[in-house]
Amino acid sequence: MHKLIELIPAVKRLELRNVGCWESLDIEFLPGLNIITEEGTALGKTTIFKAILHSLTPMSPLEYRPTPTIGRESGTISVEFMFRTLSVPLRSSRDALHRKEGESSGAFVFRQLKAAVQGAPPGMALLIDEQVTALLDSKHYRETMESLDCAPCQVLCQIAHCFELEGFPDARVYACHRQERDTPGMKLRQSGRGA
Repeated sequence: MHKLIELIPAVKRLELRNVGCWESLDIEFLPGLNIITEEGTALGKTTIFKAILHSLTPMSPLEYRPTPTIGRESGTISVEFMFRTLSVPLRSSRDALHRKEGESSGAFVFRQLKAAVQGAPPGMALLIDEQVTALLDSKHYRETMESLDCAPCQVLCQIAHCFELEGFPDARVYACHRQERDTPGMKLRQSGRGA
């Protein structure tokens, strides 16, 4: 999956049945910051984002499409959005951010995320892939997380590396992990207060 920062309708609940590595998954999201991370060697983070994107754009490129669980002919993706009426801003390509000469990748990603948060209308969610958060250097990581924590829109953010919960008591945090027989599991590590 390519580096992804995508504006989508705010998500309330996601159910997966026989999708990718998930035979059964049911998770709820808060209106604020939601983090999907991992414990140990994990499976399933990317499948969650692919499923959400596929529900919105079923004709998306193959790289963004989830597949049924191995041994199954089909699966089901159910996404409940927080609002029924959507208003999506359409921006000119000239408004796109360009990397400044000598700017670090961490600084550039921070500027991109900050602009995305500021431009996101209510009722929408920012979907941020782990390949984006991985580019943040330590200087910009904390600033970015603080910006996402107080965003006016919902944020669904994947973080592959160890995430410290301290300082983000309002965030809901799910952790993917391996269970017995190498099946994926999901733990609610922090319930958050952003209800």
